[in-house]
Amino acid sequence: MARPLRIEYPGAWYHVMNRGAGRCQVFPDDYLRQQFLDLLSDLHDRYRVCCHAYCLMGNHYHLLVQTRLANLGRAMQHLDSVYAQRHNRHLRTDGPLFRGRYKAQLIEQDSYLLCVSRYVHRNPLAAGLCDRLVDYPWSSYRCFAGLRPVPGWLHLRHTIAPFQSAGGYCAFVEGQTDEHDDDLLLSAASSRYAAVLGSKEFVSASQRRGSSDYEIPQSKLSTTMLSLDEIIAVVCARSARSRQEILEAADRHAREQRALAMLLGQQYGGLTLRDLADTFGPTSYTTVASAISRCRDRATRDPAVAGELAWLRTRLSKMRNA
Repeated sequence: MARPLRIEYPGAWYHVMNRGAGRCQVFPDDYLRQQFLDLLSDLHDRYRVCCHAYCLMGNHYHLLVQTRLANLGRAMQHLDSVYAQRHNRHLRTDGPLFRGRYKAQLIEQDSYLLCVSRYVHRNPLAAGLCDRLVDYPWSSYRCFAGLRPVPGWLHLRHTIAPFQSAGGYCAFVEGQTDEHDDDLLLSAASSRYAAVLGSKEFVSASQRRGSSDYEIPQSKLSTTMLSLDEIIAVVCARSARSRQEILEAADRHAREQRALAMLLGQQYGGLTLRDLADTFGPTSYTTVASAISRCRDRATRDPAVAGELAWLRTRLSKMRNA
């Protein structure tokens, strides 16, 4: 069977979903639901994927996202695989969690974006999981309704803008559905999940633009990613440490700077754990993952580390956008 058409380009909008294998419970408890949301933050920082709406159901999820880079495949592979690992470790199980690759609809922004956002948020109501959308805790709707703090990785402004207020958007979501929503329900239930959702002109243009490749080659991302050498050079200049000291983790301060370089190598260089292990080695990718995790944790607890990370991110963002 031919692989689904994967259409990836900077600025593209997608409705993304995936279901559990055999309709198993993908989110059996609140701990795992929060783990999934933490990974959406990771997608924002590491892959520059902006989430505009989400809904976690029992055996599947829905996302409305926009990619700053042409990298939806890389980002979703990371999300599904890492979440599956955490799920299996938490429940002490093994084997595949999802029934296959995620499904993604490329969305025409002007025609269908608001419709998809409403569809995503109305899922719990349609499934009979709540009487009021504001009562369902595991979607982004409560953020739009002002009942929950908005995390940094969740973007509301673009969706609210046409209504001039969050209240106007909420009235739209809670109002009567229309034929656009019916189309979405049918396509979401169909095994032939539509690859593109939009006007005939948009569909035709997207299909010409599309590629059956699951992943965009790294060479095509090189113009928007920094090299690891550039990232390490910025860390060295900021910390007044030499490249050799940071690579060899000569002391505690150098080890901290090394972990910062690893973390930023993921976010601004698009590098995998194995890529980082090759540069900072000899070490394993699991050691790199642990170092990055500890670095993130320190940044949440230590204002000095948080400030250092913020300065480095600002500097690297300017370099990447230059």
